[in-house]
Amino acid sequence: RGLPDMRRSLLCALWAAIIALTRASVVDILSRDQPKGELLVAFPIATDDGRQLGDLEFYEKDAAVDAVAAYCAKNELPSWFRKMLAAKVCERTLEADKDLLEKLPVCWRTRALYYEESIQAPDQDRSYPGKLEVWEDEDPTKAVEYFLLQAEKEILKNRTKWDAEHERWEKNRTRNVELVVETEHVARRRSERDKALKQISELDWLLDNHTLSEPMRVPNGWFRKALVDHVCSLPGLSCEGRRKPLPELPITVDGSDKPRGVVRMFEGDEGVDAAYFFGKQHGLSSKEFRESLLAYLCTQEGVSCTRTKARVFSRSPADILGVPEMAYWPNFEVWEGEEATDNAFDYARRYDLDIEQRYALLHAACNDGFVECERGDPISFFFPVHEDGKEKGRVEMSPYQLPGDAVYDYCKREKYLQPKYTKMHVRANLHETFCAALEQDRGLTEAQRISCESGPRTAREPRF
Repeated sequence: RGLPDMRRSLLCALWAAIIALTRASVVDILSRDQPKGELLVAFPIATDDGRQLGDLEFYEKDAAVDAVAAYCAKNELPSWFRKMLAAKVCERTLEADKDLLEKLPVCWRTRALYYEESIQAPDQDRSYPGKLEVWEDEDPTKAVEYFLLQAEKEILKNRTKWDAEHERWEKNRTRNVELVVETEHVARRRSERDKALKQISELDWLLDNHTLSEPMRVPNGWFRKALVDHVCSLPGLSCEGRRKPLPELPITVDGSDKPRGVVRMFEGDEGVDAAYFFGKQHGLSSKEFRESLLAYLCTQEGVSCTRTKARVFSRSPADILGVPEMAYWPNFEVWEGEEATDNAFDYARRYDLDIEQRYALLHAACNDGFVECERGDPISFFFPVHEDGKEKGRVEMSPYQLPGDAVYDYCKREKYLQPKYTKMHVRANLHETFCAALEQDRGLTEAQRISCESGPRTAREPRF
């Protein structure tokens, strides 16, 4: 039947309640009729096939990378072209006269800001905490979810403090009212009653004024959907493949009547991913909690539960590295429990990437906010060691180690260098098995072959 009049008026007022900031963004550049500042310099741009796209113009008060991103969005150019063009602008390596290159604005940041606004609550004359920001290579719908999550956490924190103060004053007032009733006909307690009446008057004033300062309410589902629809309709922002938002699920912990947070999902989202991210965001990463939350999510309509391991990070190498030929390569991914440095090393080895590209993959994952990056050096190969049918540990070899060193480190850590194990040839047998597994998996380099053929005694045994 449509929304009630009140809801409809709030929806219409939502966009009027968005407060523009002074910092320009890609959306601002694409939406304005006239630039705010003077033209600094312009460059004609052509594609590799010779197609002329028009001039790329740089104005005062516009960030250079924002101008590039707006130009590419207007001309529907792919992300790899945008990254390549932005790099040439910032490095001043465009094919142009030196005098023109010197007029280019300094790139004081290297990532384009597509959208930035303060969002005002539709039913109150106050803005939500924080700002809604959409950055280069960021899914606008996820940016909205992150903004609402941060706003929700701040609102709930303020409401908890407010509720505690309000409750304390209410209890104090009730206690004084009871005292007034108790001493109403007792002459000797008149001063005590008068003091209570005075406190009741003061508390009434405090409670009335405190109610006026009640914290904002957490944004509800219809507002979230309206905000996503608005952001996805802005020029330069793409929300391709948008899915239907599922009902919000407030999550309580330890029998509390107040939700610890809200799980927001879209149709087809994996429950294990949502449980992982919710746990990370709210400091609830125990195995028991996540299993319980996953079991609950899997009962909800529209939630997919086809795996038990969370995919923490997944992006195309073409977007990360700015190489168009990589658009059809498999995504670079990091899964729950994996080290990003190991995955970056393995991906670089499989696809013959250089060390700079490998570190670019690593930095993209580690800057995501949800990937655990505890080690700097990758493990290029590992071999599980079993004892009595159970895995006891792993022999791990970094790219800079030889097999003998990796086996020595493991044996020292597990105390297999003691004489009783030496007589049992534990280290020698493990060295032989490890080398055989390494050769079968990927073959041996010349240095690795020498280490394997020379036996375990060639390891760097003294450790300093």
